[in-house]
Amino acid sequence: MWFVAYQTAPVGYEISFSRALVATILMGISDYVSKTILVPLIGDWRLLAYSMICIVIVMVILRLKFWRSLLAVSVYFASWIVFFFVLGCLAKRS
Repeated sequence: MWFVAYQTAPVGYEISFSRALVATILMGISDYVSKTILVPLIGDWRLLAYSMICIVIVMVILRLKFWRSLLAVSVYFASWIVFFFVLGCLAKRS
């Protein structure tokens, strides 16, 4: 998360590693909470709510504007998808 936020931040804006770590931990906690609370209520629509919660977390903790936060969260999610896809391909080979 730190690298993604650092790349999307405005020129000259420094993002500390500890704030990125806190944002990532809060995103993980909000994922767990959204699974336990929102899935029985709204089903898979919870992914949209979770995405918005993550954008708000990045906006508040890392102090980025909305569009930069949206880009950072999108790239962060895409990197997780690629990671699990590669991990699945490697697991099939062994």
